[in-house]
Amino acid sequence: MLNQLKKLNIADWIRCSRMIAAPLVIATTLLGLKFETGMIMLIGMATDYLDGKAARYFKVSSKMGSRLDSIGDAVLLLAGFFSVVWFYPEFIQAHIWETWILMILYFLQPVISFIKFRRETAFHTYSAKLSALT
Repeated sequence: MLNQLKKLNIADWIRCSRMIAAPLVIATTLLGLKFETGMIMLIGMATDYLDGKAARYFKVSSKMGSRLDSIGDAVLLLAGFFSVVWFYPEFIQAHIWETWILMILYFLQPVISFIKFRRETAFHTYSAKLSALT
């Protein structure tokens, strides 16, 4: 494990920050801190942009980095979804079908990708995500 940490580059550390942000989002949500939750989500989403910029600037890309990016995206997205459900349950109830459709589509992509390619895939664009469904 320590060996893996030594191999992380700056872009990977930025990606890891999203995984650290997710429990903070959940904690601030449970404490009822809407503004703080929103700020942590905003910063977390900004790191998605920054890690890509850092990776291109420093010319570092790796399989592990791609996985960290996908995992960080998923974890932060799920924490954000939890916050929306917690803070705005009436909105979710009013839009339950749309919510289910979005969640099904989100989870369907990795399942279909795994069936199609027989391995975990890391899609970082919407067009790539759609291509997994064709």
